[in-house]
Amino acid sequence: MAAVPGPGYLCHKCAKESGNDPFKKPAAPKRKKVPADKRTVVNFEERRFPSLLITRHIDDVESLGDIGTTNMDALSKALSKNRGLTPQNAHLFYNVANTSLTLYDATNLPPPALETLVHLNPNLTSLRLDFCGHMEEKVMSVMTTSLPSLQHIELLGPFL
Repeated sequence: MAAVPGPGYLCHKCAKESGNDPFKKPAAPKRKKVPADKRTVVNFEERRFPSLLITRHIDDVESLGDIGTTNMDALSKALSKNRGLTPQNAHLFYNVANTSLTLYDATNLPPPALETLVHLNPNLTSLRLDFCGHMEEKVMSVMTTSLPSLQHIELLGPFL
């Protein structure tokens, strides 16, 4: 440590007496404690689609009524888990107002059901069909004529 009035340095003993300890570590800054009530979540609301209940009673389609566009994707995912989408319950996805449709498992839909799906959803701009192995050339030609505003199509697993 440099001497204040003149040239040279102070010895350790003299530096300590002047109030400056050259070997003392600086104190760490104190951290503010956050109140505990701000860190813990008291309660929250989780909105889940009752997929197990729906897939058990999917054959009783009439009792489901209108599922709405918000639950359409969740229903498609739930039905894909047990390959439950059939021509008998596919009309849950028929709606003129649909602009986007995703069917995660179309394995059990024969070509006539796929054609009906295309005819009854004429305003689709985006269509995704996974595992659509029953798709034929006739279905593709129906898609080109019946879906004039289609901009995006994604087919996974077709055997064309």
